Amino acid sequence: MGIFRLLVVAVLALFAQVALLPHVEVRHAVPDLLVVVVAFAALHAPIEAAATLAFLVGGAADCLSVAPFGTHAAIYLVAAILFRLLRRWVFREDLLPVALMVGLVAGLLCAVHGAALAWGDSGLGAGAVGSRAAAVAAYTALACPFLWRPLCGLRRSFGLARPVPR
Repeated sequence: MGIFRLLVVAVLALFAQVALLPHVEVRHAVPDLLVVVVAFAALHAPIEAAATLAFLVGGAADCLSVAPFGTHAAIYLVAAILFRLLRRWVFREDLLPVALMVGLVAGLLCAVHGAALAWGDSGLGAGAVGSRAAAVAAYTALACPFLWRPLCGLRRSFGLARPVPR
């Protein structure tokens, strides 16, 4: 039941990312809030639940994207597994390593998304894709604490009060 509530939060983050955040973009970049929710699930929930959440949220993001279908689902799934594997070095309560990793994954997602669009001959150059990916990475890393702290505060309502064994 707790992962269902986290899925609802992820869908709300997706709608905020699509509807609200384009109004505060910097250098044509908006923070990727879904990476923050996927990282939270990967570090606090069992891996099966986190992987399921990442895949479902990625599929929903793919429905709202012009990239080839499955791009977001695959990258969010890989991101959840990556966060899970690196949880020994990423402390769940220390925001700096979490924000840096979330920013790197968001930049990677943006670069893959931009490469898929450039491959489809949309007119994007490699320099524009790299510049936008760097801006998304920095913006997401800066926005991470504003979503991470409330998620940590709601951990009990998600049924994630017990720490995941290392």
